[in-house]
Amino acid sequence: MIYLVLSFTQGVDYWRIYAVEKDEGTLASMQVTQQTGGQVVPMGTAGGDMSMGILPGGGSPVRGTLTYALFLDRLDYMLGRSNQWTTCEDLKQEYIDTGRASGHAAPLCEAMTVNDVHPDQVAQAARVAARHSRTPESKYLGKRN
Repeated sequence: MIYLVLSFTQGVDYWRIYAVEKDEGTLASMQVTQQTGGQVVPMGTAGGDMSMGILPGGGSPVRGTLTYALFLDRLDYMLGRSNQWTTCEDLKQEYIDTGRASGHAAPLCEAMTVNDVHPDQVAQAARVAARHSRTPESKYLGKRN
């Protein structure tokens, strides 16, 4: 008996960030929602028939605090409030091992879809590409000729 199932999933992350001025500063709040959907493509079954199914996915908020902690650390770096860019590797030591945050950081650290690089690397790649080509080619920028 041979049974083979081929499937895939796809999704979208929605980031909602709200900011208002308050007491000579800014009060910010955010929510990350992930919407996923899976699909099972035509597949053989034990009886030799073909079947196909669609597995709908729904949107749900990212649970835990890890995604938010990483985003806020990186925001602090971009605003000049911190000298350290927190990478996905740093995340384990700084938050998970110490118990400072829980959950997952897939929207920022998913290995299949996110290139976890320092912002300076992206800027450098863009400068080099701009000098050598009218249409920049860079693994950081994701553009191809």
